[in-house]
Amino acid sequence: MNTSKKILVSLVLVLGYSIIAMLLFRLVLIPKFTATKYGEIPGDSLIYAELALKNAANISTYGIGAFELKPEGQGPAGVATLVYLMTGQIGFIVIINALLHMLASWALFGILRIWFGVRESFIGVLPFVLSVCMMFWFSQTNKESFCIAGIFIFMWGYLIEFTNLCHKKHKFFWKDSLLRYLGLVIGVLLIYLVRPYVAKILLISVLPVYLISVIISHNLRLNMRFHFFTGFVVFILMFSSSDKGSGRTLALLDDIDANCAVIGCDGSRSTSVMNRCFAQLKSGVWNSDGVPEFINKKIIMLLGQRCLNLSVLDNNPNKTVIFSTVDPDIVFNGPKDAALYLFRAAQIGIFAPWPSHWPSMALERLSVPYRITAIEAFFVYACYLFLVFGLFFAQLRFDILLPIFFALNSMLITGFSCPFLVVTYRYRYAWWMLLACLGFAFLTQYLLGNGAKEKRMDSGK
Repeated sequence: MNTSKKILVSLVLVLGYSIIAMLLFRLVLIPKFTATKYGEIPGDSLIYAELALKNAANISTYGIGAFELKPEGQGPAGVATLVYLMTGQIGFIVIINALLHMLASWALFGILRIWFGVRESFIGVLPFVLSVCMMFWFSQTNKESFCIAGIFIFMWGYLIEFTNLCHKKHKFFWKDSLLRYLGLVIGVLLIYLVRPYVAKILLISVLPVYLISVIISHNLRLNMRFHFFTGFVVFILMFSSSDKGSGRTLALLDDIDANCAVIGCDGSRSTSVMNRCFAQLKSGVWNSDGVPEFINKKIIMLLGQRCLNLSVLDNNPNKTVIFSTVDPDIVFNGPKDAALYLFRAAQIGIFAPWPSHWPSMALERLSVPYRITAIEAFFVYACYLFLVFGLFFAQLRFDILLPIFFALNSMLITGFSCPFLVVTYRYRYAWWMLLACLGFAFLTQYLLGNGAKEKRMDSGK
């Protein structure tokens, strides 16, 4: 069986496994542990489902013109509406989620093939394909299935095209290149549907990569196609990114001024964790230390998002929420405090949950997915070690640092702006799995005895 047939058979198997696993969670396992409505767990999933039913009711009353792709800004609800109109059941959303998981697995396999052989890439992608956490999330109406697929499809198009354009011996094939450009667009559209701000985080990674490439261009082959490619990527990311969260942050900061007499200008008289956070942020000194105003504004927006995430302590302070909230009382008085917090943010975004958390996560009566993450975190830590070993002791190509930089940068920003580990875990999951699968693929290469020297999807082919 040739490689193309193997990939096709593998994708069918991934799709079948995903559907069975998601239905098992949705119909059998989840109802054993918690009450559900329409098959959805109370929380975001149920909100999306109810928005979808409301959207469908409006269409029945006013016609197809009443359809909203993102009712109340929630893309999963728009997709669930279409599923409900076609099937009469919200539960068939698992088919969409399974298809997205299959596409994400294919894209991740394609990313691994840049540096590893076919066998190593097939095995390397398994931690992602078989993830129990994702099967749990994807059994519900959710954002993760769209966002993770979008990130991996975007990164597949970006990494292959970027490494090819930088390689001096690469031969240009416009059809292959066009397919990668299409992947970039599809990936960004999936991201835009559910989490537009992720496009802005990707942009923060793309720009320094481009600048560094230009600086060291004497070692690369940079021509007009390279500059056009980067310009295209920047354009679609800027076009699809959203400042909605920033607008809400600014509005809440303005509210602090209006309510200063009630809650205290430093939030000392407020019982709301979120309001205290915003008040302390507002009272900081952000026009000193020689930091440009536009950078200060971006820092404030990130920290404002952090305050918004702390609202979970006001709305649902149960045992799991309290256990998984990190540094809720820390105060940022200016850009210097924010800079000093970066190391802690890296700990949260890249490594949480930490080994010290694992026993409590496994033994205490926390939510089921939270207990599963203790086992998963142990495995990912091991894959981190395999990846570090591969970087220092194996003959991996230098450009493998590119996806690692994207992952670390995105996880750092997530750790900086999100002190709630349950949310952090979901937000950074694509990047966590990318690093884990790179490490697992290297381990496979090592155990199989340098098997990656069989034909890689190499830039110089």
